[in-house]
Parts: sequence; C-alpha cells; structure tokens
Amino acid sequence: MAESRTDVVVIGAGIVGIACAYEAARLGKRVIVVERDKEARGGSARGFGLLWQTGLASSLLSVAAESLKAWREVIAEARLWSKQDGGLTIAGTELEAQVLREFAERAPDLGYAVRFLDRAATAQRSPAVIPEAVVGSILGTAGVGVDPSEVLTRVPQWLAADRGVEFRFGHAVAGVEMPIVRCSDGSVIRADRVVVATGDRMDGLFPEVFSRNAIKACKVQMMQTVEQPRAWDFGPSIALGLSARMADSFDACPSIDELRGAIAARAPELDRFGIQPILTQHADGSICFGGSHEYGDAAEEPFDKEVINEIVLREVKKCVQLRDWTIEYRWVGKYVRVASRPLVVEEVQPGCKVALGAGGSGFTLAFGHARGIFENW
Repeated sequence: MAESRTDVVVIGAGIVGIACAYEAARLGKRVIVVERDKEARGGSARGFGLLWQTGLASSLLSVAAESLKAWREVIAEARLWSKQDGGLTIAGTELEAQVLREFAERAPDLGYAVRFLDRAATAQRSPAVIPEAVVGSILGTAGVGVDPSEVLTRVPQWLAADRGVEFRFGHAVAGVEMPIVRCSDGSVIRADRVVVATGDRMDGLFPEVFSRNAIKACKVQMMQTVEQPRAWDFGPSIALGLSARMADSFDACPSIDELRGAIAARAPELDRFGIQPILTQHADGSICFGGSHEYGDAAEEPFDKEVINEIVLREVKKCVQLRDWTIEYRWVGKYVRVASRPLVVEEVQPGCKVALGAGGSGFTLAFGHARGIFENW
C-alpha cells in the first residue's frame, strides 16, 4: 500500500478546492489535491466564470473583496484570460430602472461599487445592448469575467509548477479517518489538515453535513454560442433587470416588491423556473448565457427543459444583440445552496473540514472563502 505524507490534503479540484490549495500553499504548506475525475467536471466547470459582487448580500462583500485580491494575483501569475470591464445590470422597463436607481443611491453606504447609467451611457458602454430597448443600467465596477475551462486547467498547472502543489486527478477518496485519507486505489495519504470541497456531491464524503444544514441542490440550464465573428468584443457581462427580483442585494430597494409583482403578473413562468438571465463572454469569443433555477425533485431530473431555453432566449433578445446567435452547446449546471447561511465550514473530525455553500457565487467568493477556512487553523 503506497503511503504519502503532506501538510494539507484538499479533496476536490473545483474552484473552492483550487482556492484552498492556493491559500494553503501561500501559508507555506505542502499540499496534495485529490480529484476523482480526470479534470474538474462539477459546478465550477459548468458556470459563467463571473466574479460579480452586485447581486451578493452585503454581509458577503468583505469575503468577495478578499477573493478579488487573490484573483488578481492568480490572473496575472497564471496568465489567465480575463475581462475586467465590470458588469452591467440593464433595465428594459421604467420600473426596473427605478429599482436600479434606488440600489445605486444606497450602494455606497452598503459597500457596493456601482453607478447608474442612463440609456445613452449604457449604449456607449456596451455594444451588446439594443439602445432603444434599454432604459438605463447600473455598472458594477468590480465585475471580472474569467473562462471556467481555462481556470480549471491552467491554475492547477500554475500551482503545481510555481507553488509545488501536487494534483492527483482520477483518484477517488474512499474515506477520511484523520490523519489518514484513504483512496479507492488503496493508496493512503497522511496529513495534518484535510479540506473536503466536493461541491454538489451530497452522497459522497460526510453526507450528514449536507442533511444537517438542509442543503438543497439547484439545477441551472446554460447555453453557449459559437465564437462571435470578427473578434467582436461583447463588452461588460450583462444581467437583465428582471434578475434584481432574485438577488439579495436588492431587498432594501423600496420598489422591489412592485417589480416582483409586475414580473409575476406579466410572465409567471419566469418565477416558476427561477429565470435570472446573465450573459458573459469567454476566452474563445463565444457568449455564455442562461440562468434558470430549479430545486427539489426538479433539480434531480436528468433532462433539459427546452421551454426554459426558449424563455431565456425570449427575454434576452428583448434587450441584447449578438453578431451570431447560433448555439453550439447546451448543458446543465448544478450547485448546492444553504438556506440558513451562505457559506458552511464544519470541522467534522479534528483537523478535517467540510467546505461548501458558495452556491452560484463560487467564483466570486472562492478565494475569500478559502482564507476564512484556514484562518487560525
């Protein structure tokens, strides 16, 4: 039986696992990352790749800010492609614009870096908006876009080459009995600290943490276009104004309930499927978009619902123009969400922590989340 010795084992090479490896290496620890697949294929590989603070609850802004500092180093050192031109939330109606104005007025006191733009300024900022269809927008200046597939490939390579982190892909962990991590191939790793960051795999290691915290899975349908012609720059990432009704950050806006009621009356299917459209550009020039949210039994269904894709396209095309709408890929993303608290860290054995709950904001929060996991540990 092969046995290894290290300071820290991270189980899972999604974005939270990578962030934990980065943080442990930053602290001078020897790190081994164990990932059951040949490459990370869970929620991190299936999302937008957005670092976007505008929709977060204000209580998470400090974590997001800490994460963004680390991201800037990682982007530079790992030579990642990125778009650092912010994020727009665009209003297609006067009521949506009113909510965005209310948010922009309150933003400085709450810690959000946003400002309201009128129709002309919005069109000047983004070649992707249809000027006559947009009333205004808010620009989140802290918005950054990265390409998930590139991040999940290049960052492990950089951590291995530059920080000495060892990655073992294609190795499943059978169990943890501190200080021993047992892999399904019979190998053993002895470590002082273990972080379990397995995302939505709730039936894997320490399933009691998932059940104890009433964690639920969320299914998200996504689409990606072909590469846009003539190297077209989409501009900042875009969220539609109707998305405000689902974002924690907008709860304090006086007109938010009116907006929720108006959307429910106009198109109840938006609430039925949790439609929250977001669009962003990836490194190859394609446009990634989607934003449905299904929970419970619906989250476990193995099939896409074409009606959801049709609704998303219908809403997006009201305000957004692309050079080429040809869809190259459709897929389902999945993440876990905790109702009672946004981030869960539980020490399930002395020296072993389970980290989860970043939900749909994993890229935004991952490195700040990792900083908290290792603080005073």
